[in-house]
Amino acid sequence: ARAAPKDAPSALGLRPTPAGDQELEPRAHYDNLVAQNYADQGYVKFAELLEAGHVCAACHLTHGLSGPPSDAELDLDRYATVAGLARAARVTTEIVAAGFVSAVSSMEVRIADLPPIFRPLIVRVFHASWQTRQGSIRRVSCVA
Repeated sequence: ARAAPKDAPSALGLRPTPAGDQELEPRAHYDNLVAQNYADQGYVKFAELLEAGHVCAACHLTHGLSGPPSDAELDLDRYATVAGLARAARVTTEIVAAGFVSAVSSMEVRIADLPPIFRPLIVRVFHASWQTRQGSIRRVSCVA
């Protein structure tokens, strides 16, 4: 496998910041015109967030500062770390939730396969069970 170029964007679309006291230079070309405008005003790191598609995060950064953060106020490396961890947490939660839903569905199928005489007993034991049908949630009721 080939190594990515040193200035290649990360998985989040952000360019790495230069080592030492060097400033992040503006891109040669911006696809996002708003990012281009902020880069022209000297907000290069803020423009980097916009160009990478992190528009919501960029907007939320402006709320506490009454405007875009200066390059000295914005640590893109720290942002990339936190955003990557948040993304991993979201993916993990989705996988666990999908497994839970699958397990509950499997249990419901097994309950449905029981002879009718046992169903009221199971429903009383699991009286708070819920079942998903075509995107809507309805209470499971047992009609004996």
